[in-house]
Amino acid sequence: MGGVVLVKKGKVMIHVMHDFTVKPIRTQKFIDCDWLRMKEAETPFTNYTVFVTNPPADLDLRDIHTHGFNDKMAGHYHYDTTPLRVEYECYLQLADSIYRVDRAPQEADFQMDIRSRESNTTAKSWTPEP
Repeated sequence: MGGVVLVKKGKVMIHVMHDFTVKPIRTQKFIDCDWLRMKEAETPFTNYTVFVTNPPADLDLRDIHTHGFNDKMAGHYHYDTTPLRVEYECYLQLADSIYRVDRAPQEADFQMDIRSRESNTTAKSWTPEP
């Protein structure tokens, strides 16, 4: 499933990912504190998102991957920071297949929480069984 998620009100936390790190990815702390640049973004903030359930392991996909922007900045969406004020509007479509392009040059050598992490996507496709 994928589509557009507009955050109409509130604020959101995003990260900007610089060039892919050449240092080994061994801890979540390294990702969060040393590599990614976290920023709070104003709304409206427009996101393009993909939700994937049960893809084959050889695709190494995150179950949620979201890129967004407003008139001042862009990055990977993480979460809203104003839960009592936030308002979302979503336009989503189901998909029959998914393609992976541009696998990251290295992968983490520890188990990451894939629900809250982003990844680059070698060309492969997958279509779920009917």
